[in-house]
Amino acid sequence: MRAAELPTTVQLDIVFPKNNTVYKPVYPFPVVFGLHNGSAAWSYVIKWNWEIVALDGEPSANNIIASGGYFPGVPGIEKPAPPPKKCLIIDPVDEIVNATAQKLFMRYSFAITDACNETTGDIPIDRKPNVSLNQLVFFSLDPENGLMPNITATGPCATPVGAIGIQKEIPGFSGPCPILADDMRIIDR
Repeated sequence: MRAAELPTTVQLDIVFPKNNTVYKPVYPFPVVFGLHNGSAAWSYVIKWNWEIVALDGEPSANNIIASGGYFPGVPGIEKPAPPPKKCLIIDPVDEIVNATAQKLFMRYSFAITDACNETTGDIPIDRKPNVSLNQLVFFSLDPENGLMPNITATGPCATPVGAIGIQKEIPGFSGPCPILADDMRIIDR
């Protein structure tokens, strides 16, 4: 039984950190996303991830300060299905309090994968039916002059990462398979 009528839209918003903002390096530092209608995609492969990267110094793999997200099928990080409407995804970051970097960015992505070719019902090797949305947010740390992280502060609550449409479901080799679209409207907040 489906959790939602199709077609439908699943949307991810970035709530915190906000772009071009200076924060105090606190413990734990919040990374917060808003997920709209996530339960509609939970029976498929829905995932999001993020990495906070230091911009100070020479570029290297060691510049990644923290990372997180949700990757289905990885033992130890399975999550229950979200509520049908909206929910917050809150990842506490321990490493920010000890970061020496002052300028940072967070790259993040949101995807529904393992989508099928509508004609064959197969998951193509090239993964063209998948939809993945990627963005960046830039922020800085200043222990003296930075703002305390506050997701309830006034102003715009969230910035949409994007919306992925689930057009319909067809029988696939290993079960129901979504037919996706990446040009869906952003859900009203």
